Amino acid sequence: MTKIYKIAPQPEGLQEGITLAPQPIAAGAPSKEELALISAYTTRAHAPEELYTFSVRLCDNEIDRDGEAFTPETLRELAALYVGKSGIFDHAWSAQNQQARIYRTEIVTENAKTEQNTPLCWLKASAYMLREGNADAIRAIEAGIRKEVSVGCAVRRKICSVCGKKPGNCGHKRGEKYDNTLCYTLLDGAADAYEWSFVAVPAQPAAGIVKNFELEGGVKMKTLKDMAMAAGGDAFAEYERLETLAAEGETRINGLRSEVSRLFIAASGFAAETAEKLAAALGEAELKAAKTSLETAARDNWPAAPQILNAEEVDEGFKI
Repeated sequence: MTKIYKIAPQPEGLQEGITLAPQPIAAGAPSKEELALISAYTTRAHAPEELYTFSVRLCDNEIDRDGEAFTPETLRELAALYVGKSGIFDHAWSAQNQQARIYRTEIVTENAKTEQNTPLCWLKASAYMLREGNADAIRAIEAGIRKEVSVGCAVRRKICSVCGKKPGNCGHKRGEKYDNTLCYTLLDGAADAYEWSFVAVPAQPAAGIVKNFELEGGVKMKTLKDMAMAAGGDAFAEYERLETLAAEGETRINGLRSEVSRLFIAASGFAAETAEKLAAALGEAELKAAKTSLETAARDNWPAAPQILNAEEVDEGFKI
């Protein structure tokens, strides 16, 4: 069963309830009840045929491409904050770029599970725009061309799913499992909702999301990925190229650190913990130099082998 939680104030007579499936608002002219909600944002009464209404899935509690996920409570907080917020294009904050406005939000809980095996829920918004001057935009929406959306919002806390601490300082890496627990970052506590945008490449697979975070202390952040996505074209392609190179470099250096740590133990007899700390303190060039020196030291310390070795002895011998 799908539960729909009404967040925005509703006209008298409308009740919260439970439906068998999400009931999207029919694209087109608003109903009498919808006009009552929309009137809170207009300076004059509008006829239904002057306006176009549609529904959007803003964000959910699935783990996104950045290894982050909203908590259900944060989605509910965002639902209240997003009522009345403008819809724009590519997160370009300009009054001339305003396309639509949200007049109602709902939290939809589906009879399905997220990747982290929790009930799937998502933030649904109902929005309106003027028909006059927006014929092309409306056709693109109805044809499924203009479909993906994302949100610009602020959260108060980022929490490691494994230990509950602040990510980056706890030693857990997003995407890895610890005792069968997947590490990802929980986005907890909605601080503000800025806008929602039509975008071409969203970060969240189902809804698309570009997040502007406001962390504790009021520091606002916009990630490089956010800016590259907003710029689009060559800028985003270059970001993806650099991101791939960075990932490859991290894999290479981690492998080198592991090898140098092993050689510290083999050549110098360090304890494993000490060897790992020494390797972790070295940069790539230093790791390469250390590997060369330690390999030489290990060979020099290799015990003299007899003239004849059988296969079993070779297999059990020390290997570099």
